[in-house]
Amino acid sequence: LVSSVDVGSGVCECRICVVVRARGRASYTLFSSSAASDEYKGQPIYFVPLKLAQWFKDAGIAPNQVHEMDWWDKAEEPGLQIQAMPSQHWSARGLSDRFESLWASWYVQLGGRSLWFAGDTGYNEKQFKEIGDKTGGVDFAFIPIGGYLPRSFMSDFHINPEEAVKIHRDVKADVSFGMHWGTFPLTAEGPMAPVLELAKQVKDYGLDEGEFITLDLGETILYQP
Repeated sequence: LVSSVDVGSGVCECRICVVVRARGRASYTLFSSSAASDEYKGQPIYFVPLKLAQWFKDAGIAPNQVHEMDWWDKAEEPGLQIQAMPSQHWSARGLSDRFESLWASWYVQLGGRSLWFAGDTGYNEKQFKEIGDKTGGVDFAFIPIGGYLPRSFMSDFHINPEEAVKIHRDVKADVSFGMHWGTFPLTAEGPMAPVLELAKQVKDYGLDEGEFITLDLGETILYQP
């Protein structure tokens, strides 16, 4: 989460104020322990799943800036409420520590809006409907749509675009954004296949225009509070 700060002379600067972590995969780390720079140390608050806090502390982040949370735990910062929620995935930082730390999705309320960040996840009929029931729905959901082929290998942990639409409905999102696509060619589908397939599923499921969208690289959309 980013805030805009007035640094004087009418100039505003965007600063990272809150970071949520979905799981412990090493390639998702924002910085290595040797590069935990002052730019990040003094500012953000980190919310992480169980058994991940120590890595951040070892990287030089102050202990009071790292909050380790179990599913359904809640925390508050000024103007912000955050809750760790379930997802269907796994967590590891190496070859020998899979499932030794937790993974999570995140529900955030701020500025009169609510958002839900899915992280990486597979699909099931229980967890996401439970999230929708407990929250009463969210204004914005960020749902992965890529990294899903072959299904024989990926289906337990990475949803496809059709399952993304199901999650959109399960969590009762007003607007969803497709993420987790077009960056690294790690799976068998083409780089633009998730976007094209999502458009097809949105039509097949009868969603309204603009209800589940993807952004072009570098694109920004402004929603009024």
